[in-house]
Amino acid sequence: MISPALQKKAEEDLSLMIQCKTVSSRNHEKEDTHEFDKFHALLKKRYPLLYKKHPPFTAGRNGIVFYIPGTSNPEGKPEHQTANVLMAHYDVVPAEGEEWQFEPFSGIIDEDFIWGRGTLDTKATVCAVLAAAEFNMQSEWKPVNDLYLAFSGEEEIDGDSCPSIVSLLEERNVKVSFVLDEGGAIVEKAVPGQNRGCAMIGIAEKGSVSISCSISLAGGHASAPPKHTTAGLIAQAACSIEKGRFKAQFTEPVHQMFSYTAPHCAQPYKFIFSHSRFFSPVLKILSPLMGSEFNALMHTTCALTKLEASPAFNVIPPSASLGLNFRLLGKDSIESAVKWLEKRFRKLEKNLSKKKSDNNSSSYVNSKYLKNISISVLTGSNPSRVSSTDCSQWTMLTGVITSQWPDVFVSPYLMMACTDSRHYGRITDKVYRFSPMPLSKEERAMIHGKNERIKKGNLHNAVEFYIQLMNRL
Repeated sequence: MISPALQKKAEEDLSLMIQCKTVSSRNHEKEDTHEFDKFHALLKKRYPLLYKKHPPFTAGRNGIVFYIPGTSNPEGKPEHQTANVLMAHYDVVPAEGEEWQFEPFSGIIDEDFIWGRGTLDTKATVCAVLAAAEFNMQSEWKPVNDLYLAFSGEEEIDGDSCPSIVSLLEERNVKVSFVLDEGGAIVEKAVPGQNRGCAMIGIAEKGSVSISCSISLAGGHASAPPKHTTAGLIAQAACSIEKGRFKAQFTEPVHQMFSYTAPHCAQPYKFIFSHSRFFSPVLKILSPLMGSEFNALMHTTCALTKLEASPAFNVIPPSASLGLNFRLLGKDSIESAVKWLEKRFRKLEKNLSKKKSDNNSSSYVNSKYLKNISISVLTGSNPSRVSSTDCSQWTMLTGVITSQWPDVFVSPYLMMACTDSRHYGRITDKVYRFSPMPLSKEERAMIHGKNERIKKGNLHNAVEFYIQLMNRL
């Protein structure tokens, strides 16, 4: 365990980081650049040895990268070298409109927690990586291979900082051997029947695509409404979408998760998960009944997240729209998601065209109106590359975890959320996603939610983890 002095410094460092309101926005004009500058200045002040020996460079709009040459590279030239990457992001989502116990950017430190937006996602990781590097610098430590500490300020908005860092590594012909980013944690009951704590390491992640569907007709005053309004039509489309389902898929990361967790599950789950390939047809059928997270492991999902129409009660909107977020699994892609949507709308048209006109029925809609629905892909990425678990990098990572938490077992899994690490998939298949701390279901729900906070002990453990990891790189 790290010393009390290092524990206290890490707590103070994280508290100060939280006080920097590094809220990213797709509309860059809404970002407070002063807060980002304040964060950069804070790092230079709090980690003087690292800044003196390996001053960072920038990439993209807000990327901060420290390059530490390894002992295998005595000339200190990054080109054509084997390297490892430890990454995280320091931008955060807004904390407006929520009732927090403490002000969300106060960085309050109480007896048990450090409070504030970004403590879990992921300034604690930034803090732990930098604290570990600063600590190791005191002993003239150097990694064997080159090491990059890469921090993005645009992860929450899918910005260009991380892709710019990956492009730089490509230009230098760097052979990236290992990447660690945020992701899974040490959890209880990751699968039904689990009877031990499990360190979940993401070896792949689902794709994500945001799509807007809109319809335009004549608007007007609500006192003389037409038979059908854009709001009513888009509502019918929304209902059709929510009734639809994607075909179940059994991907390799899910098979591996069942295989690794089976020995630590009670019967009958132990037997079923041990033979998951044989039972895959049954698991596909049962997945919708086993909770939303289990269902999402085996299906591409579509969430209706936005509805927009008239800003006033007495105005018929000339246009209405809905927003959808797809999480793409396995063979599904942005293109197949659009085709699925088009199929849902065609099916709705077909069903409505079979209905007989009934002047007293408010549910009847002439299907010709639905042909006016337009589909626009706003942002998106396909499912990531699957990383290897049959390699020395996986063995090294799992060894560090089990040496620090000997009572847990380790399992690969498929991440439903998206991280910046997916960009590294184009240059390596050794990309892993793990946050080194135990997190309960309640704590995981704080990410992007109110009262986000981290246990002091979890921060201390994260610093210790990265010290040990750096000594094996």
